[in-house]
Amino acid sequence: SKQAGKKKGGKGRGGKSQPQKTQAPFVVDPQALVRLAEFRKTEPGRDGANMPYDSYQDMWDKFVVAKSENQRENWYQKSEDYWKDIDSTIDGMLGGLGEVSDNDIAGSTEFLRPFLNGRSKRKVKSGSALDVGAGIGRISKLLLSRFFDSVDLLEVTQKFLDFAKKDLANIEQIKNFHCSSMQDFAFPTQYDVIWIQWVIIYLSDDDFVAFFTRCREALTETGIIVVKDNVTNAGFILDVADASVTRSEAHLRLLFEASGLKVMEDKVQPHFPKDLFPVKMFALCPMGQ
Repeated sequence: SKQAGKKKGGKGRGGKSQPQKTQAPFVVDPQALVRLAEFRKTEPGRDGANMPYDSYQDMWDKFVVAKSENQRENWYQKSEDYWKDIDSTIDGMLGGLGEVSDNDIAGSTEFLRPFLNGRSKRKVKSGSALDVGAGIGRISKLLLSRFFDSVDLLEVTQKFLDFAKKDLANIEQIKNFHCSSMQDFAFPTQYDVIWIQWVIIYLSDDDFVAFFTRCREALTETGIIVVKDNVTNAGFILDVADASVTRSEAHLRLLFEASGLKVMEDKVQPHFPKDLFPVKMFALCPMGQ
């Protein structure tokens, strides 16, 4: 995972292929898309320099659309360029906050374990997991490989994957390394758990819904998506340095709903520094399940 915790108001950071099963087409409630569209036009936000924006849509129009003809490509290129200059270390992945890694893994373990041992609402199999925004493989190494027979990594920065291939070479559960962005990734197989940590801040709302829809379709019958990321109490925060947006929990829940996903469990990550954004974990499954 990359990007441990951005400081509040500051610039800190934070297997074998299985055959695809045929699923009945899922149709998202049109009202979910209406609610998301309305929210985008009404919730205010700001950037790290306290430049205010009337809404997420206002920010997108002013910061992205007005500054670029190839708006989508340039938005993502800025964040990719940012990460190319970051060291392939845990401290680099966590924005200089490598000391939070142990507490992070402990919190994630506590959140994930009930789904695997049958003590949660949904019994998840321990066959396969995908680590999204894997960076150098910190989560694959310290968390997912402990619980799953097969772990794949998805990461857009090639040098991080090159490091991970060497660092994780002796862990037999680590299988495939996919160098791709989230918005362009085509799932090659299905997964019991898709773990997405400290990386959704780089997706536009439209690409968020498209990617999470593909995640939903790539789950096994009892699979879940786990999202772990910074949240604001209200309003969004734009970081112009790496083209990222930290959203409110209300915004995230509308995005999940628009992707055909429901929140089964959620929990705040404990024992993190007080000057960081709150970090929240969400366990998601397809609506209707």
